[in-house]
Amino acid sequence: DDPGYVPGPDLPHGHYADGTPQKGEEGKVYVSTVILPDGKVLETGGALHTYREKPVFEASLFNPASGAFEAGLATDPVPRTYHSSSLLLPDGRVLSVGDNPGDGSFDRRISISEPPYLFRGARPRITSAASREWAYGSTQRVTVDQPVVKASLIRPAAVTHSSDPNQRYVDLPMTVVDSTTLDTTLDLNLTSNPNLAPPGWYMLSVVGADGVPSASRWVHIGGTTAAGAHAQPFADDPAAAPHTAKHRSTGGTALPEGYDGCDRTYGTGDQCVPWTFPRGVTGSERCAWLLSRGYGAMRTHGRDRHHLDRDHDGTACGTGD
Repeated sequence: DDPGYVPGPDLPHGHYADGTPQKGEEGKVYVSTVILPDGKVLETGGALHTYREKPVFEASLFNPASGAFEAGLATDPVPRTYHSSSLLLPDGRVLSVGDNPGDGSFDRRISISEPPYLFRGARPRITSAASREWAYGSTQRVTVDQPVVKASLIRPAAVTHSSDPNQRYVDLPMTVVDSTTLDTTLDLNLTSNPNLAPPGWYMLSVVGADGVPSASRWVHIGGTTAAGAHAQPFADDPAAAPHTAKHRSTGGTALPEGYDGCDRTYGTGDQCVPWTFPRGVTGSERCAWLLSRGYGAMRTHGRDRHHLDRDHDGTACGTGD
């Protein structure tokens, strides 16, 4: 009746690339959070500063039931700062990609995290589902190969800049219809409120008594299916995925000068000072390079990472620079 926000707990401390532990009130930005089928949230990646620098290595699980973080998870060995993303895979693992550090590079490595629930024993399996098209307010019948304690829908990820407005967990109240046979028959009740479950594709999963989730099945809620879900034939069985012992390294893509993003700490909001300068343009040459391309003196806002305000008067590429 009176909803509101309350502060959550601080993130657990991690460590920096040189092994130095975080301390005091140090936190991190560009964090990725991923809702898992058991209702917990994986928190991973991030950096100390907002300028794509000083990656923090740490991962933990947030438990909504206790309101606390469960620390001590295996840490992604790859820096995941600005423009990194993490998302839930249908098999219950979590994929992490990307990094855009201050040197202008972009990490092409992919990390796969296996949450603790994958090490607790046999996974339940959804053996059949009456329908892939779900109407609001309907009851959907499924069968599973062992007793389960919860069922849910998780919307697929749409991540950018550590924000995923598409992500949501939809609880499915469950009734056990028949558990006398080898498989258990369940009736799952979908909400009639599209504000709780907007139309679209969802990952359906069930969770056993020991907290182990099944692999997901794709179901579609509301309206006419616009397009079929596309999946590789091995999507439900990761062990069957093709592997190769060879790793191919791709070269960088040549971009026009100053095309690698904008550093908004200089000038007005409509000015784009390049995030990286051409090779060989260093020190005071950067102001000359900018002036030759129509830039004038600019106010600095916060950090002067390009050292354009050499006399520290608050104006970049001014008379004394």
